[in-house]
Amino acid sequence: LNGIVLQTQLFFQEAKSMFETAIALGENDALAYYYLALATLNATPDDTETVNSAISRAVQLRPDDPDILPFTAKQALRRKDYSAAIEHLTAALRSKPKMTEVHYALSAAYRGVGDPEKSKYELELFEAKVRKIFIALRFWFA
Repeated sequence: LNGIVLQTQLFFQEAKSMFETAIALGENDALAYYYLALATLNATPDDTETVNSAISRAVQLRPDDPDILPFTAKQALRRKDYSAAIEHLTAALRSKPKMTEVHYALSAAYRGVGDPEKSKYELELFEAKVRKIFIALRFWFA
């Protein structure tokens, strides 16, 4: 829990150390590995080996976690592994269909594999969901 608090307060190196210690002491929860990957990415962005290792372990522990899969997909997109990104993003949407940002990432992944029709479709879904959010916000803050 302390590592998560440090992460949200932008103390990325301290959070990374906290998660590394927890894992070294036997913590074997997917979220510990997920937050280690996130803290590592923020503290030391060039340390892709640790990021990839930690997120891979998180997915092994929770292969269908809709909160972990988008992060995994973003890493796949960075590596230009578009097929893996599509796989992770569609799995996330099956578990949690209202995840707006996943459609944007799917659009990029489909564009990467050379499928402009699916890319356009996902981008249109993303834009429609964003419009709904803005309409709801205008209602609440009007």
